[in-house]
Amino acid sequence: MAPEAEKAVLGAILLDQRLPETPIDKSLFYSQSNREILDAIQDIVADDEVIDPVQIAERLRQKGRLDSIGVPYIASLTDGAIRSNLDASLRMLIDTAAKRGVWLAASRAAEDSLNGKGSEEIIAELKTKIDRISAPARTRRWPDPLPLPIGRARAPRLDPNIIPEPLRPWLEDIANRMQVPLDFAAVPGLVSIATVIGSKVRIRPKKRDDWTVVPNLWGAIIGDPSLLKSPSIEQATRPLRRLIANAEEKHREQLKQYEIDKEVDDIRRKEIAKEIKQAIEKGEDASDLRDQLGEALQPPSEKRYLVNDATVEKLGDLLAQNQNGLLLFRDELTGWLKTLDRENNANERAFYLEAWNGGQPYTYDRIGRGTTKIPNTTMSVIGGIQPGPLSAYLEAANAGAAGADGLMQRFQLAVWPDRVAEYAHVDEWPNAEAKNRAYRIIECLDEITIRDERFRNREDSYLYLRFDDDAQELFDAWYTDLQQRIRASHLDPAYVSHLAKYGSLFASLALIFHLVDVACGQQIPDVSLDAAKMALNWIEYLEGHAKKIYGLQVAEAGERVKRLAEKLEAGKVESGFQVRHIQQRRWAGLTKAADIYEVLNILVDCNWLEVRQEEGLIRGARPKTRYAINPKVIRA
Repeated sequence: MAPEAEKAVLGAILLDQRLPETPIDKSLFYSQSNREILDAIQDIVADDEVIDPVQIAERLRQKGRLDSIGVPYIASLTDGAIRSNLDASLRMLIDTAAKRGVWLAASRAAEDSLNGKGSEEIIAELKTKIDRISAPARTRRWPDPLPLPIGRARAPRLDPNIIPEPLRPWLEDIANRMQVPLDFAAVPGLVSIATVIGSKVRIRPKKRDDWTVVPNLWGAIIGDPSLLKSPSIEQATRPLRRLIANAEEKHREQLKQYEIDKEVDDIRRKEIAKEIKQAIEKGEDASDLRDQLGEALQPPSEKRYLVNDATVEKLGDLLAQNQNGLLLFRDELTGWLKTLDRENNANERAFYLEAWNGGQPYTYDRIGRGTTKIPNTTMSVIGGIQPGPLSAYLEAANAGAAGADGLMQRFQLAVWPDRVAEYAHVDEWPNAEAKNRAYRIIECLDEITIRDERFRNREDSYLYLRFDDDAQELFDAWYTDLQQRIRASHLDPAYVSHLAKYGSLFASLALIFHLVDVACGQQIPDVSLDAAKMALNWIEYLEGHAKKIYGLQVAEAGERVKRLAEKLEAGKVESGFQVRHIQQRRWAGLTKAADIYEVLNILVDCNWLEVRQEEGLIRGARPKTRYAINPKVIRA
């Protein structure tokens, strides 16, 4: 019946001193008294007089209806009304009258059915009545709904031709046998090679400047669960694991020899110590004997390439012993990132940020552990991650929170390839020739030392190359364009921060591609134009993936828009709903108010919804935000 809404409409007319532009149909009122009051108001407006309770009472008195309605009721019309709530109250009347009319029509149809009227005739009459009843709600002409911005951007496909030819057959064979995108093999393969090169060979990208880049890489394979991310990484890092096995065997042999040498040295040191004691007792100078004593033999350290999980302090010890750098391999990067997010791990996070740069010294001073000096703090990283956890970190980076320190942007080789459309069962022997060729190249890279005479440029602890003239010209033009793009960009800060690190990425990739071609040769010339062009192709490919990755929030919103749009089309939501009504349904991705508001704003912009501020029917009540559904989007 909506009696409060009827009183609110009449009270708002009194306060606003006007009738709605669209004439009010008296049939909307359930109360006969309110219908008669509306008649009186319409007569007052027609006579161009002031709308007030006295005039209304006089008009009703003239019709002999004042006593049955009562002056107190007329005086109370404005008690629960406020200015500007006329439209909200009128909408409630329209909705209530429509529901009441449908109920009455359905009751009449049921009565006709019991009286033997035919079903087709009943349905036709019922449809006519319902169309007439709902006409007031359809007086507004809704615009046509616009297409929704849903779905994620497609990532560019990795062209096999931009993989160095010596590695291409090996990586293509892995991708084919596992039926995964080529990206899943290529990225960890390149990160493994970057680990072997480490900090011992670097590149100076400018012709005269001493800006030096260490070619360590951070890579991330992004994809849904069960897409064989981890097995792909394991296959592509097998050359590194062969080096690890060789190093372990060599270390075992060194330990055996150390035990023999130590036994002999211990006997020698005991004899010398005995002579020193005798010399001191005789008052003789024992300095020569002390020089002969020397330092005790230390056990040999094992050459390491890879770690899976280590504290920063232990990692510091390993890096101090392995100055070329290490690879951190995490099956799922989510656990590592969550660890670094903890407040008490701020120092660990800072350490990894430093280790990405590579080649810089780092000193630990810890009570109990003493001082650890790392000459070259160089770490590469590889692992897999799912889109959901990644979204949270990108959101933190965009919001300027803890994740805004550039940690995620250091994953320059982050790729999110589209799914392989179909699975074809492949059961073949690995391409041994291609694998052995790739393994041999990686062994050649591992054998490079600071004393390698094939390099003409060297510093105290590393070798370095520059671009040749043609490659330098290409890099200078590209780098200038990159810096201009960054300075003129109005894009998302997190994405711009990612692009800003492409300068070192170009140089790193060009050096890696060049060394893959020449590492086993007799000479090591400057970085070639071919290697620079291949690096440029990779930059364009990786930027395409970065657009997909850093558009993740928009993409996730698009998925939520799609989900709610389907509910609207299917009639699962009633027009005039509020945000809480969506939250209560607990639909996936639509449980947080902020996410729902984001989706609703998009649907409003696309003409699927109309936002309405509904004034309360009680004086001083807060207005309610409701969303009306465009009837054109509903299927049924």
